[in-house]
Amino acid sequence: MCIHSQPPQPYSFGYDNVDEFGTQSYHKEQGDANNVKTGTYGYRDANGIFRRVSYVADANGFRATVDTNEPGTAPGSSADAVFNAKPVSVPVVAKSASAPVPAYAAPGAFGPTPWSG
Repeated sequence: MCIHSQPPQPYSFGYDNVDEFGTQSYHKEQGDANNVKTGTYGYRDANGIFRRVSYVADANGFRATVDTNEPGTAPGSSADAVFNAKPVSVPVVAKSASAPVPAYAAPGAFGPTPWSG
């Protein structure tokens, strides 16, 4: 088995997409000749709920900062991640339709049927 060691190569990539529901997702990352990676990724949905993760990955490990307004999150630090949580104000959406009503009639009575044979 032959193993070749190559020095880190600088690179950059990214995407930004919006789907048919209005949800945006994105990711951008750069890597340098010292093997340091920096980037950001996240999403924002049609209701305005978002999460953005900014990160650095290098000889000191992976460190992230999370900005979000997702319900149930709170500001704080966990491991090497910092959470910047903000309250969300989601618009109230009116009901679109009532529940369907069955389109059949219930039987009038149930019992033995006379048979003449």
